Amino acid sequence: TGTPVSTLGKAAALRAASAISNNANNITSSDASTKQNEAPLTLAAANLNTAGVLDTIGAQKQHQLAYPPDDPECGKSPAVFGEELQQQQTSAAKKSSEDLQLVLLKLIIMRDKTIGKYMVLFTLFGFLLTCHLSYFYLHLERLCREKGNDFSTVMGGMLATHSISEVLSFITVSRYINRVGRIGGLLTCALAYFVRFAYYGTYFVDNSPYTGVPFEFCHGIAYGIVYTLITDIACECVDQVDEFLPELIERGLVEPDIQLTRLKSALRATMQGVFSGAFDGLGNGLGALFGGVFLDAYSFTSLWQFCALVSVAIMVIYPMTEWRAIVSSSKGGKSDKASSTRSRPASSSRPPLPTPLATIDEKPKLTPPAPGH
Repeated sequence: TGTPVSTLGKAAALRAASAISNNANNITSSDASTKQNEAPLTLAAANLNTAGVLDTIGAQKQHQLAYPPDDPECGKSPAVFGEELQQQQTSAAKKSSEDLQLVLLKLIIMRDKTIGKYMVLFTLFGFLLTCHLSYFYLHLERLCREKGNDFSTVMGGMLATHSISEVLSFITVSRYINRVGRIGGLLTCALAYFVRFAYYGTYFVDNSPYTGVPFEFCHGIAYGIVYTLITDIACECVDQVDEFLPELIERGLVEPDIQLTRLKSALRATMQGVFSGAFDGLGNGLGALFGGVFLDAYSFTSLWQFCALVSVAIMVIYPMTEWRAIVSSSKGGKSDKASSTRSRPASSSRPPLPTPLATIDEKPKLTPPAPGH
């Protein structure tokens, strides 16, 4: 205590503690200055990051404006997207046109009860046609084998008669229907089927197969009459559009200034397709199905006799459905084609074959108003 050594030791300890305190203060001040220097840099980086985020958001908004949000291929160019959008609009227009066609078709069927009658007639004629085309040549081949005739020669003669009779029928059938009327034309068609099937079901098996060649001429008569009447009846049904056009305009289905010519043209093609579907579709299917089932239990001769009976039933029942037109025509001294409201004659200027199905544009071209209006 009180020695020089102890005094020196205390002084050294105080100097060391002071140095340590000064170093700590320097470190603290340098850290503070470093943080102060780094603060502007951090703020600038934050500003740059915010600007980049805003740019990204703006680009996304522009992308959403250019492309739909649910588009799986958002990387498409604006030109490609515009073409696809135009295609979608065209598809929507076609769908709207098809919907309008269906509405018009329903209105015509609901207001014109004779359409169902003609659908049944065309189905029966298609039934008779397919029974012959599907199974007659099987019968002919068997007969040629039994009688020693050349099947290819006989079949070639019958097919040639088919083609010639169809050409002549389509050339002359319009004039014939103008003379006898629609009722007379349908009865002639049923009579042609009856004559052919009656011969095949009775005398054909006992005679030479070549005797059936002239009877194939009946095919062209019936075929030409059916297709000409399909076109004529479709044209008459379309003329009914004028009657319920105000109702269509009131319901907002068509525009007031729509072109009736284009509307009727498309609807006429649709009606022809409906009647052709009954003849070439439903009738053909029923004829092929029934003929095969019938031949499993009976013979070819019995099938032709049954088809002849169907033809007779048409000739008996159909005039009964048109008795009012027949009576009114006989009282007035005019043919049924002139007096019957549902038996208008076929125009020679109309095509004998139905045109393909068509649709109309959603927004048809408007006819410019006449000068002075």
